[in-house]
Amino acid sequence: MLLNIIAAVICLFVFWLIIRLSKTSVKERLDLYPIPFMDVWPVLILGLTTNIFISYLVSLLPIPDNWMNEYYNALNILGDKTTFVQVISVVLFAPVLEEVLFRGLIMKSLQSGMPKIAALSIQALLFGVMHGQLLWICYATFLGILLAVIKFKYNSLYPCILMHLSFNSAKYILTLFYEIIDNNIFIEILLFAAAFVISIIMVGVIYRKTAEIPFFCRNKSGYSSQNVD
Repeated sequence: MLLNIIAAVICLFVFWLIIRLSKTSVKERLDLYPIPFMDVWPVLILGLTTNIFISYLVSLLPIPDNWMNEYYNALNILGDKTTFVQVISVVLFAPVLEEVLFRGLIMKSLQSGMPKIAALSIQALLFGVMHGQLLWICYATFLGILLAVIKFKYNSLYPCILMHLSFNSAKYILTLFYEIIDNNIFIEILLFAAAFVISIIMVGVIYRKTAEIPFFCRNKSGYSSQNVD
């Protein structure tokens, strides 16, 4: 995990250097435009509930045993013991690095030469394949599509980073939750249903909040400083 953090810092430095050599500002190249918290808070909840929904969906679907064994073996790479370095690597550095690369550099570059839907699909597939294990590829591709839609709705990379951060932190939040309450089939079904319903609600809230911003308030500088709430 420490090596992952070091690699992430090196990659971010290389990305920054490439952008600087292209004589484009980092803010403009990556769409790092600030968004008022009152407009962006739903993505934090959506990231958490999406992770919970996908995790329980995987356990409930009739997936072949060998696929599931590979999936659990991949999960065990993180180890049973949670460390500070692990949390920082998974929750902070991984989301920032992956969003800068996929929804920042790759997708925006693809958009310059093809329709948005094509750019969205290609970056999502690349994001999925990068995760290696078959089930991870499936739900990472879905997550890549969802994060790209968030990027298009907000015209900023920050909401993608926040949602990805929230998605990756779900594992640690659920671990704390299970220390308080016993895990059983009824709890699993309740969490699965609640995560699905809340995710749908958050998608609706995000759509409403982004739709409330008049078109003339969105430009290459992102959101205006005006708070519409």
